[in-house]
Amino acid sequence: MELKRTPLFELCRKAQCRLTPFAGWEMPIQFSGLINEHHAVRTKAGLFDISHMGIVEIKGPNAKDALQALVPSDLNRTGPGEACYTILLNKNGGIIDDLIVYQIELDKYLLVVNASNIQKDYTWILDQNKAFNATIIDESNNYSLLAIQGPKAIDYCQKFTDVDLKEIKNYSHVTSKFNNCNDILLSKTGYTGSGGLEIYIPNKDVVNIWDSLFKFNKNETLMPIGL
Repeated sequence: MELKRTPLFELCRKAQCRLTPFAGWEMPIQFSGLINEHHAVRTKAGLFDISHMGIVEIKGPNAKDALQALVPSDLNRTGPGEACYTILLNKNGGIIDDLIVYQIELDKYLLVVNASNIQKDYTWILDQNKAFNATIIDESNNYSLLAIQGPKAIDYCQKFTDVDLKEIKNYSHVTSKFNNCNDILLSKTGYTGSGGLEIYIPNKDVVNIWDSLFKFNKNETLMPIGL
């Protein structure tokens, strides 16, 4: 089977990363080495290409009800601009996948699912939606995702946006300009435990943003990080 590649594949390869098959994708597993990259994320800032993750949009008047039928978390506890980590369940209560749910607007959500489960999850969500008739769209091929993680990540990213990034609470998000690109979702839903941002970017802008992030890296605060 031919492996998929993210829009940043060529940039990662030029950076002499080590590539490996991962969930049907050819992904950078490491750049300068595991120890260097670990310390970068714990002491400075690291940039991950995680564009292989799946993105499913659910919207419409019945969006919350359709989504609530899929996950055990109480969606009344989140509102627009907030997110929750939860699980996608089958009819017997078994776990299909783990995911993050972003509430974008009152009747609009984004689900971020694991790369190996995109088609399985999407098919299941569509099947369960028959009783709700919400609008379900697989946006996985239209967006890229960068994780900028580490104790210096927020300060480093601040120069690229007018949003006060320190005011974004954990598991919250805003949609704004970043590096003069519109409609960028900036979220504090990272998985490293070191703080930082996850940024959802239309594919047409991601190479520009990646290049800009490293262009101002004079003190080598930022390092590319493999999976």
